Amino acid sequence: MDQPPLDHYLSPSRILVSPQHVAGEGNSLTTLKALKDRAPGWSLQSHTDTGEICLTSPDGAITFRYHALATAPEPRWTAAHTGPRPWTATLSCHTPRELAHALLDPLTRLPCELDHGIRPLDEMGEDFHAARWRRTAYGTRTVFLSPDRLCTLSHTPHEETAWRIETQAPHSDDSERWHLSLSRNAPPQLARSVIHQLLRDEPVIRHPREIPHRLHRYADIAPIADLSGPPPPPHAPTPPPGRSR
Repeated sequence: MDQPPLDHYLSPSRILVSPQHVAGEGNSLTTLKALKDRAPGWSLQSHTDTGEICLTSPDGAITFRYHALATAPEPRWTAAHTGPRPWTATLSCHTPRELAHALLDPLTRLPCELDHGIRPLDEMGEDFHAARWRRTAYGTRTVFLSPDRLCTLSHTPHEETAWRIETQAPHSDDSERWHLSLSRNAPPQLARSVIHQLLRDEPVIRHPREIPHRLHRYADIAPIADLSGPPPPPHAPTPPPGRSR
């Protein structure tokens, strides 16, 4: 039996949203599961009293902490690395789960010896230009602004918080804004992975309720094809117009 076309009917429960920086967090538990599946050698601990789930690398040097009960502007994710060059990463509630995955997933695959000579902003200059992000420099600080002026990426290499991405939508408060930060010693591969995801122009999948209320007006929304159930009944044919007498 032939399958109906993808646009045969549409699901009201899921939508396509762009740009992703106004799409909301989405179901970040799917990111946690994907990370665990990617890194089977990592240990998992769950603390039901605090709602914290912790993934730890086999050598104990890297930890991901997922704060299930957090509310904005608290962190949803925190990551840390101990050793000669310790670093931290923080992702607040409402940070799109795609960015969380882009930041944390490479940590399960990075080599022991990291190339700290990578310069993501220099390497990705053409990508920023193609995505129409505007660049401004303030001394040692470099700032990129999204085309809709709602999201900024800043890099200040000599400060402890070297990388920061955040929304700045008008009239939104701390309960709906989000930010992602990386400390100075964080592997540059992580910043590159996050930036690559941030600049992608493909829409992301959300339920309507997952878009923060005050960011909804800035989102481009389209229905998503859904073949999970039977197609709707066909419409009755329109009768031909009667002849005039």
